[in-house]
Amino acid sequence: MDYRSGDYPEYPGSSEPALKVDFESLVDVALKLGITVTFNSGGSYFAPDDRLINIDTKAKTRRGFVSLGQLSDEYLHAWNQVRGRGKFLDGNAAKEHQRLGRLAEKEGTRSLGTNQNAVFHKLEALNFITASKHIPTFIWRTPYVEMRKFAYSWILDF
Repeated sequence: MDYRSGDYPEYPGSSEPALKVDFESLVDVALKLGITVTFNSGGSYFAPDDRLINIDTKAKTRRGFVSLGQLSDEYLHAWNQVRGRGKFLDGNAAKEHQRLGRLAEKEGTRSLGTNQNAVFHKLEALNFITASKHIPTFIWRTPYVEMRKFAYSWILDF
């Protein structure tokens, strides 16, 4: 199973379509981090060296469907890169988040094994929800309980 937000139903918000207000919110909060957002084909991803989030709105396999999960996934990678992976976590969670972050930075999250990829995405969410006081529109539209259950389940994949 590939643990990209658009490819598996367990990622919070994967079945909910992103609305115009969600795209606007993403652009706004990303700019506050010094991150540019583009909407081009080629997949949805965060490119840390370029300080760029790309959201693919033209994917043929999904007929242009962009989910709240895709926005959250890429934003959380950017947020954690800027604010500090593991910074708001304790003990093993912090160490594992930082270790997986270093691996993902070298070759992307797809280079991680399935369990490592799941853990990494969950720790990205956990670090964010532990620290954040301002929740962007596209994340608060995802049920908060769903996001928390997802984030805290990282230990099950560890």
